[in-house]
Amino acid sequence: MTFKEFKTNIRKKLGWVGLAEFTDDPLASNSLDSWNALFNNERFLKSYIEPVRIAFYAEMVEKINQSSILENANSVIDIGCGTGHLLSEIQKHHPKLKITGSDFSEQALVVARKTIPEAAFLSCDIYNVPENLLHQFDVVICTEVLEHLLYPAQALSNLISLLKGGKGSLILSVPNGRRDTSEIHINFWSPESWKAFVEESCKQMNAEFLLIEKGMTNLALIRLL
Repeated sequence: MTFKEFKTNIRKKLGWVGLAEFTDDPLASNSLDSWNALFNNERFLKSYIEPVRIAFYAEMVEKINQSSILENANSVIDIGCGTGHLLSEIQKHHPKLKITGSDFSEQALVVARKTIPEAAFLSCDIYNVPENLLHQFDVVICTEVLEHLLYPAQALSNLISLLKGGKGSLILSVPNGRRDTSEIHINFWSPESWKAFVEESCKQMNAEFLLIEKGMTNLALIRLL
């Protein structure tokens, strides 16, 4: 079972009716109130933070390490860091990195601070990036977020603005739209349309596009030139 299959099964099993998880209104499902309620539910978190999730992050970090994209980096920010477990996995391999996590859900940050207390965390809406974060980071991470957004191109432009001098590296992932059946996702990218979307937003780049998690996830490792 992949991480995404596990996540869907858990949500269905626990019945997130109050969060509109399985309704015809993905905008309501992705509201701030819905995500705060999700991350504030101990029953969900206990089931959600399972070995299959950690294995997903471990595979992602393995691919990142193979690309050496973090090799000369000093600072990294994860936008939409959720529970902080991806950053925790990165820290295991790169303990000298200055790590920052950001999420628009304060409840997610409560969990993330416990997961990796050594990191800095701040509340940030991907559509309204604070000026003090602009041009501050060597690497910007945004995984499993863009599929939830109504304006992903605007979000990606804002992610690029966080990089020092408009250069540096991006680590992005979204579900493979050919296999993604989540009712709460707004965007569905096939490997081909995902590559086209990234190339349209990142004009000058050296990028590697991968399918991971048994073909369930599109991963882009991007160096902006």
